[in-house]
Amino acid sequence: MSENLERKEYIKSEAKSWILTIIIAFALAFLIRTFIFNTTRVEGSSMHPTLETGDKLISSRISMYFREPKVGDIIVFKSPISPGDDYIKRVIAKEGDEVRIENGNVYVNSQKIDEPYIEPGIETIAEGYESYWVISPDCYFVMGDNRQFNKSTDSRIFGEISHKDIKGIAVYRYAPFSKIGVLH
Repeated sequence: MSENLERKEYIKSEAKSWILTIIIAFALAFLIRTFIFNTTRVEGSSMHPTLETGDKLISSRISMYFREPKVGDIIVFKSPISPGDDYIKRVIAKEGDEVRIENGNVYVNSQKIDEPYIEPGIETIAEGYESYWVISPDCYFVMGDNRQFNKSTDSRIFGEISHKDIKGIAVYRYAPFSKIGVLH
C-alpha cells in the first residue's frame, strides 16, 4: 500500500512541476512579447521596394524604453484607421518638424530630404488636400517607401501618429531566407 501511495505522490509532484513549468513559459513568452520584441508579417506593397508582402520582421519594443524612434527608422504601430491592424511605415519627421510635399519631393524644416529607399523616378504626391504639416508634441509623420499614387496609406492621409501607438522599431528581417538581415 505504501508503494502505491508513494507512486501517487510522485505523479502529483511531477504534475505540479509540469504545470509550474508551463505557467512560467507562458509568463516569459508574454513578458518577452510585451516588453522586449515582437514579430510582424508584412502585408501589402506600401513599403516596396524595402519590404515586400510575406517578409517577416522582428521589431524591438525594448529599444523604445531607451530612445525615441529616429527619422529613417521603420516602425510598427497601431493603425489609426483600421482598429486591430498594425501598419509598418518609415519615420519621416518628429515633433516640432515642419513637413511639406512639393514638386514630388518631401521637405522637412525646409530641407529636401534624401530618400535612397524609394524607387528612382518616383515622385511623392500629397494624396489628400494637405501638403504641409507641423508635427505635434510626442507625434511622428510616417510614410511608406512606395510613393506611387494610392499605394501607401500613411500620414499624408491619416496625419501624424502618437508615440503611444508605436509597438516597436523594426530592426531585422528573418524571412524570406534570401533577404535575412538588419533593416535600414
